[in-house]
Amino acid sequence: MKTEDQKNVFAELQKNRKTRGKGLASPPKISNEVANTRLPEQSEAIPLKTQKPRRTYRVSTYISEDAGEVLDQLTLAIKRKEGKKPKIAEVLERSLSALNKQLLDNQE
Repeated sequence: MKTEDQKNVFAELQKNRKTRGKGLASPPKISNEVANTRLPEQSEAIPLKTQKPRRTYRVSTYISEDAGEVLDQLTLAIKRKEGKKPKIAEVLERSLSALNKQLLDNQE
């Protein structure tokens, strides 16, 4: 015989039981290592197009109006030469490398 103070242990365990869902709520993404399985037959294992390295420096500043005009002229000249408008970061990188080369040539 049970008294009122005694609890049914199995009933308590059954109350705390949680049901499992069917399937994953968010299935895992396919990693890049497995993504090449979707390439067509006879395609290149490694694509020829190389990705540009990610930039590690951030430049955020105001420049004078004259320097802004020079930057616009450089951007326009590169656009005319290559046929596509370059990003400002690319124009600045090219300008820095040209200036560096000029300074090194004058130093010698």
